Amino acid sequence: LDPTAASGVAALDPNALEHRDIHLKDAVLTLEYWLLFFAMLGPIGCGLMYTNNLSAVMQTIAGPSHSDSLSTRTAQQVSLYSLCNCAGRLIFGTLADAAQRRGMPRSTMLTFCALLMLAAQVVAAFVALNLKTVSALTCMTALAY
Repeated sequence: LDPTAASGVAALDPNALEHRDIHLKDAVLTLEYWLLFFAMLGPIGCGLMYTNNLSAVMQTIAGPSHSDSLSTRTAQQVSLYSLCNCAGRLIFGTLADAAQRRGMPRSTMLTFCALLMLAAQVVAAFVALNLKTVSALTCMTALAY
């Protein structure tokens, strides 16, 4: 925001936003803080929920007939989750830097991550999960998280 705007109304200036320092007590009083907070709340909550319940998801999908290989399959899903999460951070971080060089705000990638997490939740809600489709769900969730 450009506080020196002649009209008395702050004009949106991306360069001014990039270079200002602000303390937490001042940040919580801004609209931008709360928009970012609520925009991140959903995807982060979904990612944490999936991470904390991955073992229960695998138990439910495998059922009692596959209980002997359940720990191996759960370990594979945790490894897949970790790899995809690392890849997502690298990919979206690189894309955010590229977007900024082209004049787009870095927060554009937040929109893509939120949409990817939404797609993962739609898959979880409406697609019959089995041992194969849970891998796609794990990848989508981890990339977005």
